Amino acid sequence: MTAETAMVLLTGASVVAAAISIGVARSARDEANRANLLSSAANSIAREANRLAEDSNSVARGAAESAAEANQLYSETNAIARAAAETARNVPVEVAWDEALVAIAALQTANPADPREQVGPLLTALRTRTFLLIDRLGWEDGFGKWAAHEHRRGVLLMREALEKAAALAQRTGGLSADQMMDVNEEFWKWVVAYTQNVRRFRRVGPEPETFVRLAAIARAEWKAVCARNGWPEDPDNIPGLAPLDEAEPGPGGDGSA
Repeated sequence: MTAETAMVLLTGASVVAAAISIGVARSARDEANRANLLSSAANSIAREANRLAEDSNSVARGAAESAAEANQLYSETNAIARAAAETARNVPVEVAWDEALVAIAALQTANPADPREQVGPLLTALRTRTFLLIDRLGWEDGFGKWAAHEHRRGVLLMREALEKAAALAQRTGGLSADQMMDVNEEFWKWVVAYTQNVRRFRRVGPEPETFVRLAAIARAEWKAVCARNGWPEDPDNIPGLAPLDEAEPGPGGDGSA
């Protein structure tokens, strides 16, 4: 083989190798292009995924805010409902307070020294309105006992004013306005004090120790009225009557009030 023949063969091999290299390079370039396309597509997908994630986060934040607002509204609604229920429960009690105070206030213009004064309806209203108030309050702390002693005190002061006025009128032939006011003074002072105390307990609520103290004062006062007028004291309890849970069964009945 001559040098020229060898050169031709080598050149041919080089051409083939070059062709192969070019093919490989083109194939690599195509693969690179496809890889770039895939990378671009992947980046696009990733960007879309990020956008969707941001949208999801925004929706989640909106849902959380809506839930928080709903919880706040629920709490406010419950508070309003509780307040409304409490108000509804308090209405009968407040009405009873009002009516009891109106019954007491009606005594402020009463004139027990005048025999023509119709005090019966006033006392009936006072007793009834006070019973209703006691029942609706349900204070198991001496409020009812104090009120009972105050009522007895008031009735006895009215009787005392009536009898003093009658005795004075018999001696003088009649009572002047000043004499009438003097005779009624103790009763009217009692009405003012009783009104103030009832209004106080409406504001501050039950005070058991104060009820006990005021009941003792009222009891001592009505006993003093009986003593200075020579009247027999009425018993604290009506004979033959007792609370239902304390009554002993008797012939023909259960012995209860």
